[in-house]
Amino acid sequence: MNTPSADSIAKKTLMMRLFVHIYTMEADQLHQLLTILDQEADSAPDRANDASPFPAGHQGEILQRHVIIARLFVLIRQMDKDKLLERLQAFDHPDFHWSRAFHRMDCHLLVDFTVGGKAYRGYLRDISAGGIFIVTSDKFEIDQEAVLCFSMDESNEAVAFKLAGRIKRLYNDGIAIEYQDIPHYQQSVIDAMVLENENP
Repeated sequence: MNTPSADSIAKKTLMMRLFVHIYTMEADQLHQLLTILDQEADSAPDRANDASPFPAGHQGEILQRHVIIARLFVLIRQMDKDKLLERLQAFDHPDFHWSRAFHRMDCHLLVDFTVGGKAYRGYLRDISAGGIFIVTSDKFEIDQEAVLCFSMDESNEAVAFKLAGRIKRLYNDGIAIEYQDIPHYQQSVIDAMVLENENP
């Protein structure tokens, strides 16, 4: 019996994570993902929209969704792991943060932050050495500057962070903020925590 290689195991794990997320995505997110993965095609989302033997209304939308998901599964199975991860880094959706350039750590920490001179409070859903995702129902705009204050435990000692950032993406449940100028020491602390969390 052939023993599966480490690369094939990693690809299978990646595929399973993708399949779980894909089934929960909205129609516009499915189209965006199809466009990114099917770069060799002239116009993947247009093709999906034009494939209209679909009846009008809710039933047609369901059928179209199934066709797009089936196409995504074919593309995912065909790509090697490295190419797939490279494409996913361009996908603008928080559920895919694990595919980005910076490793991220899931967390649930209170964060105080100011935007446009107003103070807010939310909680961190994930963090990396490049930025954070804040869960909040308040409304903001892309490129607004923010100042973030929170603390994390490292080696049983609380480390306080006060960082400047800029809002890079808006979502229904929160905002993604990219640090503007993170001190090297604090970046190292976050990196160490994230890596430790990935490799317990």
